[in-house]
Amino acid sequence: MDRTRYKLTGTKISGYFIITYLNGYLKSVLNEFKEPLNETQWWHISQLIPVTSAKFKTEPFKVLGLTVELNPNDVPEETENATPSAQPNRVALFCMCYKQAFSQAYTASRADGAKLKALPVSAANFEPLLKIYFASNEWYLCPKSIGNLVGKINEIKLLQSNPNALVKKTKFPIPFDAGYNNTLDESKRQEYYKALREAGYKYRDIPGRGGKWEKV
Repeated sequence: MDRTRYKLTGTKISGYFIITYLNGYLKSVLNEFKEPLNETQWWHISQLIPVTSAKFKTEPFKVLGLTVELNPNDVPEETENATPSAQPNRVALFCMCYKQAFSQAYTASRADGAKLKALPVSAANFEPLLKIYFASNEWYLCPKSIGNLVGKINEIKLLQSNPNALVKKTKFPIPFDAGYNNTLDESKRQEYYKALREAGYKYRDIPGRGGKWEKV
């Protein structure tokens, strides 16, 4: 196995941060800074961590006031086996998976952090569920967002227990999903409305408030 590690240290912060690559691909990160990273700090660091070691550059970290050391000897060898408390928090893990999937950053809000913290998923099972979520192309798990992950966590758990499960019998979300509706062009939107009517829903105008799809 070809393991490459980078140790980040700073003059204004105690401790260190380790980035580990295995056979050229990102394996783990370990935060051993004295103070936990907040969402803004993690966002800045995560943007500089490429999926492959070949694209790793030290200069951008220097801009953040961090010094980079290659393959240090004064930290634990197996950083990927660090304790759960030392691993990135849920927001950080989501942002990392998003970047790996789409090669761009995900901007998380404070509300997103609260949603993930309250998610009824064990610490050990959170990352496996994330991998299932990002690997799935099912319509109800797209587009990828923390809100969608939280809202569809039961469906993701079902896919985990039974990868061949058909969570929905229609390719459209039933009942009406306004967020999904806004992603459709006019042709697909008419197909969606037809599926809603076939499922027993009817659109009712509400004076001053637009309208609403209701079960009849």
